[in-house]
This record gives sequence, C-alpha cells and structure tokens, in this order.
Amino acid sequence: MPRSSCRTLAAAVLLAVLSLWACSAPPSPPPVAGNLPLPRAHEPAAVRVPPKTASLCAGSHVVPRAQLAAGPRNRPFDVVVTAGSVWVLAEPARLLRVARADGSVETVAAGAPEEVWTAMDADPRDGSIWIAAPGIGFVHVAPDLTATRIRLQHAVEGKSAYVRRLVVATDSLYVQPFCSDRGVWRVGRDGKPLGTAFPAPQTDPRATADTMDCSPLRLERGPGGRILAYDPPRRALFALAPGGEWRPAPGDLFAGIPAPPAYAFAYGASTGDRHAVTFGRLVDWKGRPVFLGHPGEMPIREMAFFPLGEGGVEAARPASCGGVPVRSLATGAGGYAALLADDTLLYGELADAPELP
Repeated sequence: MPRSSCRTLAAAVLLAVLSLWACSAPPSPPPVAGNLPLPRAHEPAAVRVPPKTASLCAGSHVVPRAQLAAGPRNRPFDVVVTAGSVWVLAEPARLLRVARADGSVETVAAGAPEEVWTAMDADPRDGSIWIAAPGIGFVHVAPDLTATRIRLQHAVEGKSAYVRRLVVATDSLYVQPFCSDRGVWRVGRDGKPLGTAFPAPQTDPRATADTMDCSPLRLERGPGGRILAYDPPRRALFALAPGGEWRPAPGDLFAGIPAPPAYAFAYGASTGDRHAVTFGRLVDWKGRPVFLGHPGEMPIREMAFFPLGEGGVEAARPASCGGVPVRSLATGAGGYAALLADDTLLYGELADAPELP
C-alpha cells in the first residue's frame, strides 16, 4: 500500500477513536460556589462507578471533591447518615446534604467567617442535625432545613471549649470536651447544661482550667445505637440509661484500646520510631463493631479497620478505595458514607455493601 494511503488510513482511525472518546467521556462537574448559605446550589447527581476491589468502594456512589469543597481551605471532614440523606460537615463551618436517592448536593447551612464547627450528630427523634460550634454552643438544622443557633448557657470548663465528640440521645445532647476535668457534659436541647459525669482525678488540687488533668474518657455510639462511655485507665465500660444515668456495661468491648494522651485527637499508643497506632471512631458495620484508625506503619496516610471480636481488637485490615485511604466512616439508617483522603465522598446501602476485607 502507498505511504500516502497508510497516512490517510491512520488519520481516519485516530479521528474515529477521538470521536468515540469525546462521546463517552462524562462532562466535568461545574465549580461550586463559595462558602455561602442560601440559595442552595443543586449539583449534578453522583455517578455510580464499577467495583474496583472487594472492599468498601465496591458498589458505592461517588461524589467528587469538586462538589463538596468551596476552596482549598474548605474541606469535608465528618459525615452522618440519616434516612434519605448523607450530611457532610466541611471546614471551617459549612453543612452539606447529599440525597441518597440521586446524589444531588446542596449547602444547607454556613457559618460566619470567624466560626468553626467541630462535630455533629443526627437527632434520633426526627433526623435533624446538631452541630457543635465553639463560642456559640450549637447549630440545629431542623428537618425543614431551618438552621437555628442555640447558645450554651454555661461554658464547658477546661482548657478549651472545643468539642471532640457530640452524640445526641432522645433525652438530651452528650458532649465530650477537648479537655476537661469531666469526661461528659449533658446539655439540653435549649442549651442548658444538665450535668456532668466521669470526673478525672486531679494530681494538683489547686489546678486551674489551664493546668487541670484532662479526662481520658471516650464517648462512642456502639452497636444498636447504644451510647457508650469508656474509661481506659479503669478499663470500665458504661452504657447510657434513660434520664442521663450511666450504668456499667458487661464485657470489655474496648479491650486493647489504650488511654489517649492529653490533646490527642486520635486515641493512640507510641510505637517507637513509627507513627502511633490510633483508634478513631467506633462504627457499627453490619452489626459488627469496627474502629477506623492508623495501623502504626508508614506512610502516615495509610488507614486501617480494626474489627472488635470476643478477644478485643483484631488485626488491622487495609481501609482504602482504589489505593486512597478512608479518612472518615459513618453508618446509619441502613446506609453508609465514607470520606477519602482526596476529599471524595462514597456512600451506599449497607445491605449491598461487602464485608470488610
């Protein structure tokens, strides 16, 4: 065949390939507006990706970072799953709702430029969302998406008003402060403190809010939605009873979990020249309690699942999707949601989800 014919044939083949690629490639998602409240921006529906591995990402819906973040300093960091919705809390003070049915994204609340929101949970009574907002108290997002600021009527005592964990029960809100001589504060839905629990013994009786010994307690939502409090030094587990009473819980669900050091945002133990082994939030994965944490090996971005069995914490199992570590994981209302290290959101139905690797 003459060279001119070869060149003509090659050009035709290349043009056909490019045409097919252009037709099949999905359109790029539009940019998301800045950190603003209403009007809410409805984003395109999330796409469903084919299973990559027999892990968390198999069968998940995917919402890319471009639909969740409003800038380099606006990153999603926490998720909650309710009936019909996945709620995403983003830095510094922005709440988004992702519809589980079609993946549409909308901003439902945003704070003032100086506000910082640190934790959230769903109200078991009506599925509304409560957000801890240091310096204010709480932001409550009702089922009709009306956002109301509720002032904390008495400051949480300690080195900081930062809230490490917020868990909402049918009777009231339960707050784990960043550092306080009391492990848990009970607060009414009107912002009025109702009591404290789990005082930390003080080495210095004259200690002030800046020098007090922090309570090592960790507050969790356990299997079946039970609210649990674990005291690592005493190796004692307590379950919340009606009326705000804490009762000893049988067994040692948290066997092998070390006490957190002061100011630690993850509960860890030193591993010499390696990164600390950390145990983050407890998740009920299809009836099995699992911690998401860091396995104590390089690189620091690596994450792992730590299932809990009868003998305590089992061996770490990789927590990633397509090689991207899972940063946050939540389950609820028959669904799950995970934030990856690249700020991508995955969500799906637990009934369709695989067992953890």
